[in-house]
Amino acid sequence: LEFRRVLFRSRGCKGNLESLTDYGAVLMPSSSWAQGTQPGAAVILFAGPCTEAAILDLTIDGSGLPVAADGIQLNGAVTDILLRDIAVDHVTGNGLSQAGTGGAVVSAQNVTVHRAAEAGFACNVTDSTWLNCLAIGCGGQGWYIGNGDANSKFIGCRAEWSGQYGFQLAGEWYAGTGAGGIQVVGCSTDRNGYDGVFISATGNSPIVISG
Repeated sequence: LEFRRVLFRSRGCKGNLESLTDYGAVLMPSSSWAQGTQPGAAVILFAGPCTEAAILDLTIDGSGLPVAADGIQLNGAVTDILLRDIAVDHVTGNGLSQAGTGGAVVSAQNVTVHRAAEAGFACNVTDSTWLNCLAIGCGGQGWYIGNGDANSKFIGCRAEWSGQYGFQLAGEWYAGTGAGGIQVVGCSTDRNGYDGVFISATGNSPIVISG
């Protein structure tokens, strides 16, 4: 699915990630699924320029994907995106990622990524808020937080059973005039293959970790 200046609303229970039953609304790509015309393979692709779009109450089941693909990808200039009550399960790439050039601004609430082959969340989005989001059992990092996340907040988020780091803060961070850093508040990490929190970032932006 590709979105450009579109409001998509789906209502219903996210379903049970362990048994993959009791779905309300679900996207389940078949074995014949193929990448669309836009760059970046993803079950749901926000292709910039895209603004004021929302996905609510949805399960993405990627267990049948025949190629490597992300669950949700923000590609290019994508702003004011609302993601709420979403489950992404068994995708063959990242659970949620940002690619291409141009900033992305997201408000994500209660988003769970379960057993993604790569990172749970590969974030590189500015001025965004991530609330009560969970990466569990992913093959790469639970959270890869890149240098584009200036002025973003991560509140009550978790990384569990990641194959690599729970939270990795990476890239060359910088602060221009009046620029903000990030806040990581009340987050937790458990049973990851590498460090729970690993900071490889360079630069002079403030990174506040509390609770």
